[in-house]
Amino acid sequence: GLNNYSGVKLAQRFRVPFALEYNGSEIWIGRNWGKPLKYEALSQKIEDLNLSAANLVVVVSRPMKDELLRRGVSAEKILVNPNGVDPDRYFPDIDGSPVRKRCSLEGKTIWGFIGTCGPWHGAEVLAEAFGRLIDRRPDLRDSIRLLLIGDGTRMPQVKEAIHRHHMADLVTLTGLIPQKEGPTHLAACD
Repeated sequence: GLNNYSGVKLAQRFRVPFALEYNGSEIWIGRNWGKPLKYEALSQKIEDLNLSAANLVVVVSRPMKDELLRRGVSAEKILVNPNGVDPDRYFPDIDGSPVRKRCSLEGKTIWGFIGTCGPWHGAEVLAEAFGRLIDRRPDLRDSIRLLLIGDGTRMPQVKEAIHRHHMADLVTLTGLIPQKEGPTHLAACD
């Protein structure tokens, strides 16, 4: 979390190893997806402190590891633990037809997204791309739909793209759904 170094303090106090999950620089996030931090230099020092004090830094991708290597974090203390799915819950033979029926998507090609609609997921980029496609190819209005499963901070931008491209009749927004319904919703997508 931003400006949080409690893990460092607790590890020192209790003389235990400090494992840090790193999902990206809060400074970069502020500059690119929000607004620059007021005390950016202090935030940078706290971020650097966490990375240098950690015995293990866990990331979810090779590009994230590469970023840390460029920042001087030793490769020996970086663990890449990729995001994944439970193959017993998400597999190719799941029937998405109940979701297609409930959402009136039968007989259509479905573009889909499932996630939290945070700035790092790009749901608003997908909505914009879908809108541009519809603008350029109005003949597709009868055959394709967009199914957006989830909600989050970028949903206003998603809705703005839907409005700007006049495609409310082509987009289904489910909002948040229970985790157990994720597989059937995803299976409804092409």
